[in-house]
Parts: sequence; C-alpha cells; structure tokens
Amino acid sequence: MKIAPRAPISEEFVAALREIYTSRLKEYKRALQDNATMYQQSYFARNKMHIAKLISLLTDKSVFDFELTRLRSLNYSEYCIKTNTRGARYLCGLSFPVVIPIERVKLNLGPYWVCTLVDFLKGCDRDGMQDQNGYRFHFYPSRQEMSETRTPHHYGYWRNTTETPQSPLDYASSTCLGGFNTIIYSLAACGDVTEYLRNAYIYLNRHSPHDQLRFSSIRSFPWAEVV
Repeated sequence: MKIAPRAPISEEFVAALREIYTSRLKEYKRALQDNATMYQQSYFARNKMHIAKLISLLTDKSVFDFELTRLRSLNYSEYCIKTNTRGARYLCGLSFPVVIPIERVKLNLGPYWVCTLVDFLKGCDRDGMQDQNGYRFHFYPSRQEMSETRTPHHYGYWRNTTETPQSPLDYASSTCLGGFNTIIYSLAACGDVTEYLRNAYIYLNRHSPHDQLRFSSIRSFPWAEVV
C-alpha cells in the first residue's frame, strides 16, 4: 500500500503557530484580569477548554507535536508563511485539488493556497476585513495565482492604476462567507488553527448553482479541467 508523503511544515509556520497560541492565551488571561469577578467566572467557564488546550500546546512538546500531526492529516500538501509587498505575514497551506460542480459539470480547479493574515489569527486585527497592510483572507489557485476570479465565493481586485501587484496577497479581497462566517470566526477566535484550516478546505469545495454569486460561469475559471 502506498503511503502519502507527510506535508512539509516550514519552521516559520511553526514559529507563527506559537505566536498565535501565545497571543490568544494572553488575551484570555487579560480578559480575566480586566473584568469583574462574576464575569471572570462565567468567562472562564465558557472558555476553560480553549485555555487548557492553549496552555498544553505551549508547555508540552508532545501536545504541540501531535497538533502538527493533525495538520499533516488535513487535505493540504504544504504549510508555509508568505508575505505581501507591504510586509504583512500570512499563514498559508496549499490544499489538495478543489473540485466543484458548475454548469452541470464538475470542474477541477487544482490546488489552492489558503492564506490567512497572522495578525488576524493572533487577535490583533479586530476592525473590518483587513489591517493597514493586508486583507484577512486569500484563497487563490496555484495554477493561476494572479487571477482576480478565484472561487465562486471569493475574488481579488486591484484598483491602483499606477502600480502593478507583485503578489496575489497584494490584492484587496472579497469573501462571501455566508453560513460559513460563524465557523471561521469562532475557530479563529479561540486560536484553533488546525480546525480553521480543515473548515477552509470544506469552504473551498462548497458551491451551489442556486446561490447568488458573483462568478458562476465555466469561463470564469480558464485554468480548470472538466472531470
């Protein structure tokens, strides 16, 4: 039986994970210190599982290593850190090929880069969909990275007429999260990167021909293959 290779995880990615876990744990502790006793008790009761997990991840090497094993079990072939031209860092995973039904056929869109602003996952970016250096979410095809049409639910756009984007992470992006919104934000809020990436892959493969979406034509994805 052929065994699938382990997805490589860069040292920068591992360091960013520790940053995210550390930042989220500090946030929990700060909330407990800054609020009244009754609120502290209810806050801790609601979040004690997340707090306990974060402490274990940061203090127990075997727990952290197991989390890396969980990441390698997902539908991704690579994990790394990417930056845009403004220096914003993104936690990135290269997904397995994405296949969606559209116009009565199935399209293989190929692998996708799932890139999420590190500061968003750390809890530093709280206002709007971006910070001053980059947008929170980028889901772009590895076959055609600079395409503004990315998925039926997500697209990038470039409005600067005097400059040319150097990276797909330079684009502004718009994401139709729909019912997926609660999952994305709840997982990000508790710092569960693994479950966030698991659900991001599910999101990429979601498509209903009845949705009112911006892009819904085969012609929107010239790099795709009919399967």
